[in-house]
Amino acid sequence: MQEVILNNGVKMPVFGFGVQQMEVAYECEGVVIEGIQTGYRMLDLASGANETAVGRAIRNSGIARRELFIAAKLEATGYVQARRAFELTLCRLGLDYLDLYLLQPGDDIQGAWQAMEELCKAGRIRAIGVSNFQADLLSDLVKGSEIIPAVNQVAIQSNDYDKMQLQSSNLPMRLGADGIEFYGYSIVMSPRRSVTVSKRTIPDRMGKLILTVRNSMQQFGNSICPGSRGVTC
Repeated sequence: MQEVILNNGVKMPVFGFGVQQMEVAYECEGVVIEGIQTGYRMLDLASGANETAVGRAIRNSGIARRELFIAAKLEATGYVQARRAFELTLCRLGLDYLDLYLLQPGDDIQGAWQAMEELCKAGRIRAIGVSNFQADLLSDLVKGSEIIPAVNQVAIQSNDYDKMQLQSSNLPMRLGADGIEFYGYSIVMSPRRSVTVSKRTIPDRMGKLILTVRNSMQQFGNSICPGSRGVTC
C-alpha cells in the first residue's frame, strides 16, 4: 500500500476505507473485515456510531494492529469533553492508541485541540488533524497551536466520474510551509445520498472509478478515502 509521510514523520496510507455510513453493526463488521482482507490498511471512522463493530472487525481480520492505520473523529466541544470522547472511542474500539484523530469544527476548538495535543505528546495518538476546516478557521488554529495539524480532511463532491470539485472552493488543499496534508473523502458522491452498489455492477464501473481516484489525487492531494454503506449481491 502506497503511503504519504505526514508533517510529524508518521506514515499514512494513500487510500483509506470510510465506514461512517455503516450503522448496522453486523453489516459493518463484515464489510470492514472484507475491506481489510482485500488490502485496505487505513480505516476512517465517524464518531461513536459504529466504533464497537469496527473494533471487532479489527480483532477478527487476521491482520496485526500495527499494520493498520485507524483514524477517528471528534467534535470540538471543549477540553474535558475531548478527553472523555477519546477514552470512550478507545474503549469502544478496544485499542490502546489511535493513528490519527481528527477535530471537527465546534464551539471550543482551542480547548479540544489542547486535549488532542496532550494525548499526542503522551503517545496515545500518533498524529492529529482536522476535518472540514475552512481556510480562515484552519489558519487561526495553526497560529494558536503548539502542534500543527497533520491533515485537513475535506469532502470532494463528484456527481459523475469525470468531473470532481472541492466542497469549498476557498479552502487550501495544503498549507504549504506547514505541510498540512490534504485528505479527501466522499470521492464518488455526497455522503448525504444513499446508493446501493451491486457486486455485479462493479466491473463495469471500476475503470471509471479508478480514473476518478487518479484524477482526484492529481488535482487535490495525496490521500483519498472512499466510503461505504455496504455491498449487496
